[in-house]
Amino acid sequence: MKDKNCYFNKYANEGYLKYWQASANDDAGSNVIVEAAPTAEEFNGYFRLKNTQTNKYIMLGADGNFSVTGNRPMMNPSNVFLLEQNTDGTIRMSHGNRYVANNTFKATDAQEQAYPILLLRTSANSYALYAKDGHGLGNSYWQNSSASGASLSFQTGDAGGSKWKLEPATTLILPLIPFENAAYSTAYMPFAYTVDNGITANIISIAGSTAKTTAITTVPAGTGVLLISPSAEVTMATLNIVAPAPELTQTNVLTGTYTPQLADGSQYTFSAGPDQDRLGFYIYTAGAPLNPYRAYISAASASGVRAFLLDPQTLTGITSATEDNKQKDIYDLQGRRLNKASRPGLYIVNGQKQLKR
Repeated sequence: MKDKNCYFNKYANEGYLKYWQASANDDAGSNVIVEAAPTAEEFNGYFRLKNTQTNKYIMLGADGNFSVTGNRPMMNPSNVFLLEQNTDGTIRMSHGNRYVANNTFKATDAQEQAYPILLLRTSANSYALYAKDGHGLGNSYWQNSSASGASLSFQTGDAGGSKWKLEPATTLILPLIPFENAAYSTAYMPFAYTVDNGITANIISIAGSTAKTTAITTVPAGTGVLLISPSAEVTMATLNIVAPAPELTQTNVLTGTYTPQLADGSQYTFSAGPDQDRLGFYIYTAGAPLNPYRAYISAASASGVRAFLLDPQTLTGITSATEDNKQKDIYDLQGRRLNKASRPGLYIVNGQKQLKR
């Protein structure tokens, strides 16, 4: 009954182990209760799913399909999934409220279409992702073999490519962009998190043409923020993934996307601007790709504003640039007019001295 070749699944609602004799897909009439479990094995939380044969991780692809990748797993938000148990012991797997759809590896926004998965333990911390007959797939396993590249497939046999390790997802590393004396990035993640090491996560509100930043302690899933490090030497932010947090009650104009989208000319994205000399949120070119897991401001929140410029002195202050002040008059200290301030030094910009570092 406890042969090492048996496969089992511990059901959360029933609190016992089920064994499949001989092989995990030979379940007709062979599953029996072998011992009581004092507590149920829980799979609620954020995980990365790593194939034991290819060492690749399941991810949500750019086209909305689920596939696999081995590229920098600790820096890749697309491979972090929320696993939630159904009352029958099966699992729902989602990424930013997008679920694996029935019969496909395509994402769906409809939870009622979420594809139920059985996790069958095959060894210590190794599982088969199993689809019971009745979901249109027969008794099938999720598989990624060395011959299948980045593709996932359903296989009826319990092959080597159908074993997956469940790695608790506790952190994600996000690069920051150093600029002058600080470092910055935006973020829009499918999980809740906190940041440390002096880095702050800031939401943005707008009243007319005035923008205001507010630091928050815990960032809920699906919340756009501006991450700010007060030191240009700290260029990596560690996002500490935490339990789901309530949605914000404060106004926040930052939003984002989990998959690449094309800008339509109504988004302000974070950059150093056309002259690469002033950080802020600038109108993004229509047709250019919006990066996933980064935040932007919708133009609907910022009527008549050309850009939101970050104040390098206060780090978190933001001023608005309207069409009326679009033109910059830039002179060097010798009185020569310039197209832009390309080198470090003092310049006269619109009649005011400015130091470019």
